[in-house]
Amino acid sequence: MIRAREGQGDDVAWLSDEELCDELLTLVLAGHETTATAIGWACDLLAHNRAVAGRLRDDHDHAYVKATAKEVLRARSVVYVSAGRHVLEPFEVGRWVIGPETLILVDAQGVHGDPELYPEPEAFRPERFLEQPPDGYAYIPFGGGAHRCLGAALATLELELFIETLVERADLAPDGPPARAVRRSVTLAPGNDGRVRVAGVRSPAVAVAARSGRELRRDRRLGPSSAPTDRRTIWI
Repeated sequence: MIRAREGQGDDVAWLSDEELCDELLTLVLAGHETTATAIGWACDLLAHNRAVAGRLRDDHDHAYVKATAKEVLRARSVVYVSAGRHVLEPFEVGRWVIGPETLILVDAQGVHGDPELYPEPEAFRPERFLEQPPDGYAYIPFGGGAHRCLGAALATLELELFIETLVERADLAPDGPPARAVRRSVTLAPGNDGRVRVAGVRSPAVAVAARSGRELRRDRRLGPSSAPTDRRTIWI
């Protein structure tokens, strides 16, 4: 970015210090803080919904992994205002008339918690994205339309890979009640800093075997090297 420039020859403009700071701030907030916060929420939700974690670990179903990632972003909207639009011409919404140049902010958290769109919105149910997936304007963690987040595909892939690896390598357990959302800059983050307990750890060899689809014994007694370790607390 320091070398970025516009123009040619003598008419060259370099990024100012203020523009560089703006670009770096965007990179940190939009490209790191949001994904890290989503990972923290995934840990909290999987620790409190161990049946979901068990199905992820036992079924090796990539479609269910993708559905779980989507449900994390629905149940815990990381960016509560996911989009903004300027009105071009007057239009009516109920008994109100929205005038030109009005800025409309889209409440992603409200949309994702609407029981008409998502029955039992407080429940963590990845199956809802397999049974009856919502349309593009009912699921908006990255905004909607042509101006949705440019990093949506990468952020989703990162979250899916994290969830898949996590359930293969570790068993999580709660370290208290479910986290409450607190505002952190432009995001809603876990109020307990994503704190969960690691109730058990699997060796990399066991994780590879699980990923390849080999049948593992139900009692999970896999020898001393991969037996659950002592419980510990981690912060995400």
